[in-house]
Amino acid sequence: MAESKTEIKDDDGTLDTTRASSPGPLSPHWKEYLKDKIVLFYCSSMKGVASEIAEKSNGTIVLGQIEWELFNDGFPNLKIKNAYNLRWTHVAFLADLSNPRNIFEQYAVMCALPRYLPKSVKIFVGYFPTGTMERVEEYGRVATAKSLARLLSSIPTGAHGPVQICICDIHTLQNHFYFSDNILVRLETCTGLIRDEMKSIKNCSVAFPDEGAYKRYHRIFKEYPVIICQKVRDGNKRIVTLKEGDVKDRNVVIIDDLVQTGGTLAECALLMKSNGCLSVSCFCTHSVFPNESWKRFCKDGKNEGLFQTFYIT
Repeated sequence: MAESKTEIKDDDGTLDTTRASSPGPLSPHWKEYLKDKIVLFYCSSMKGVASEIAEKSNGTIVLGQIEWELFNDGFPNLKIKNAYNLRWTHVAFLADLSNPRNIFEQYAVMCALPRYLPKSVKIFVGYFPTGTMERVEEYGRVATAKSLARLLSSIPTGAHGPVQICICDIHTLQNHFYFSDNILVRLETCTGLIRDEMKSIKNCSVAFPDEGAYKRYHRIFKEYPVIICQKVRDGNKRIVTLKEGDVKDRNVVIIDDLVQTGGTLAECALLMKSNGCLSVSCFCTHSVFPNESWKRFCKDGKNEGLFQTFYIT
């Protein structure tokens, strides 16, 4: 049998396609090269992130290739290239579940990867989009957080153990318990990024827009003075009020897991300023911003200049 090529990777950092369609024993050269590698696959929207990760990995991470095609009827026509080689490697997949139209094709890939017997499989979801619909307060409503958790929980177990699903700053910790024991859910947080920034902010206080955010994050920021806001009903509308904490002459950083329309954050910031803060910034891991709602904080937007700095990941 002919030796594999000496050049293992293509110019873009992806694995060479020499063995894409001919499964069989690998040469010792291939096995030696792959044994300590992580093959990183990604959906189309995560290509830039995946490339940056591979470039900064000092060669320990190589990019895998997936053909994201469509049949004539619009259903996915997918192919994982070099699938046979995965049994010698660790595998990761960067998913993007923010658009419901793209979930099925990614789910198909997630289910396929463990079947090629890699040493391990880690799936990085990042944003768990249905996390805000985790409970039902009206009969007939559907808790779609559980629906998506059930779907991901059906990913097959790999040859060396369960697949890991990594989620950053899930909306509520209760979502964790919607997943079955068939997979391992790994909850991470990006708040370490803002903690690094806050070291250089004098007279810094942390504000939480509601009780939920306080319960979720206050232990992470225990060395900072805390400000807690709350929503109360005022006639036919709900307004943000100050529940506790000293705002005057403080540089305030509002912390939350996600921002959608930005209305609550704007109300909190205006409340901080009306109580005499020196400055107000905010940090949100997930910048959802549907319908371009981020524009309210930009030039000519209704809340232009409201925040000194708006941190997102």
